[in-house]
Amino acid sequence: MAKRGPGIRAAAEIKDWAILLYLVADHDGDDLDDSLIEELKTIIAAAKSILPSAHVAYQVDLKDTDGVFRHRIDGTERAADKPPLPKVKEETFAASPNNLREFFKWSKEECPARHHAVFFWGHSAGPAGLFPMFIAANPDFGPALRLDALAVAAAGPPSVFDHAGPALRALFADRLEQEIMLDRVDPADPLRLFSLKNEIKSAFGTVDLVAFKDCWMSTLETAFEIADSTDRMVASQSLLPIGRLYANFMWPYSDLLQALAAAPFPVDTPNLATAMTNLAEAMMNLIVQFYVDHFAEVLYLRSIPVTLLDLSKVSGLKSPMSALVAKLVNLPAAERRPLMEPARLVVLDSTNPFDPILLAGDGALLDILKLCAALKSVSWPAQGSLPAQTAAQQAVLDVETELRKLVKLNKEAQPVGAVPLGFQGVSALHWPPVGVATDDYITAAVRISVSAYKNLELVKQTSWDRLGLEHKP
Repeated sequence: MAKRGPGIRAAAEIKDWAILLYLVADHDGDDLDDSLIEELKTIIAAAKSILPSAHVAYQVDLKDTDGVFRHRIDGTERAADKPPLPKVKEETFAASPNNLREFFKWSKEECPARHHAVFFWGHSAGPAGLFPMFIAANPDFGPALRLDALAVAAAGPPSVFDHAGPALRALFADRLEQEIMLDRVDPADPLRLFSLKNEIKSAFGTVDLVAFKDCWMSTLETAFEIADSTDRMVASQSLLPIGRLYANFMWPYSDLLQALAAAPFPVDTPNLATAMTNLAEAMMNLIVQFYVDHFAEVLYLRSIPVTLLDLSKVSGLKSPMSALVAKLVNLPAAERRPLMEPARLVVLDSTNPFDPILLAGDGALLDILKLCAALKSVSWPAQGSLPAQTAAQQAVLDVETELRKLVKLNKEAQPVGAVPLGFQGVSALHWPPVGVATDDYITAAVRISVSAYKNLELVKQTSWDRLGLEHKP
């Protein structure tokens, strides 16, 4: 048998699962460092209970400690101590695609596995991406809650892409993905969804499950973007408890990791997709039950919706969504707006108009199944012929049918006895018109580069931006 030379380490054992956690607390605003460290302690304790049956590794970016930190849990960690934080590089832009790329490349070598589950933790701007840093880039460009149209002007400057003339704007749009891959982007940018897709696909081809402990990630933008690199995802249409304001809520990692470790799933397992979906459903139910059991500790929030999306069903939505968008765009604006507004699911406490509090959803998002319900409740186009109205209803039914395939499981965690707010599983950006009271967190991140939003697969495949951006000033 050949001997290894000095300094050459044995290849890591291939296991059934690699469980990878990408945790970012490096945001202006909330100080999430302590929350992340406590979460990490819980993760390590949970991982030690399933070793050596799976690989578990994490990468961390803290706010108050410079550097990027990475570690594969090996069982030698002491639970009471500060989690191991081996520094692998100097401080860098937290949302840089290069950081995620390096973590995945390292994980592929250090944690070889047949199946992969990836967890993301941190702030999010929903359809605009993960880990936004625009507050740091421009102090006047923060996520201030907006109650009237005057705040639109204060939301911040448009991107250099949007200042350009038509020819340059088209050139920028064509090159945008390449620029992001090379990290030549404004440091205000979040980790864009197409970067997320690219890094997963480049490293692993496809992963079995992505779970987002990040607000507003259950969107069609996310689903369309990562569908060819991710089989299924667990996410929320609303705010998720994270950080000190929410009792330092930590997911039930012990149960989640135990569920993964108990499901070896060799690649030749009959009905593998069904078995994986059943596993994902079980994990989602664990998360929802955790929120239900601890809802008394939740501040502000009225509901915590959690959804499992089967991303293999995304392709079936392309044609129906395109057809429905075309029909809605052809309506007069005065007819279209009252048809769509019932799908805008947002709860805002404006008791103090100078400090309103977002309680659920977001005013920049439409619940797409609620949109279908609203469109089915009336005959439209109002001035259309009976055949035209019948065709419009069929277009809605076609979208609804495919959405119900996509939304595999959807639940709201609430206090016992509370009436559900009506989240149906998946949202999409729809810029709030003047008069809609909401916050600017998502719209501010989209405004950094509208061209980046228009480069998303949802937009390219369905022209959703014709509706999603119709009210953008």
